[in-house]
Amino acid sequence: MLNQVVCVARLVDEPIYEKLSENESKGYILLSVQRPYKNEKGEYDNDENPCILNNALSDNVKEYCHAKDIVGVKGHLV
Repeated sequence: MLNQVVCVARLVDEPIYEKLSENESKGYILLSVQRPYKNEKGEYDNDENPCILNNALSDNVKEYCHAKDIVGVKGHLV
């Protein structure tokens, strides 16, 4: 399938959670993904990728995920 992304990354900060209404919520997480190659100094660089979570997924992340946890994310690029 086109436009699918799967990555395993570390959470940079605590997830940000917003309750929009009784049935709707939104969450924001920042993932730190290590590059698979070293730079000129012989160190691995990290890229930080923001993610938006909706409804039940944001509720679960708020409850179970914390800063520095390793998570697996499957989604699509917008």
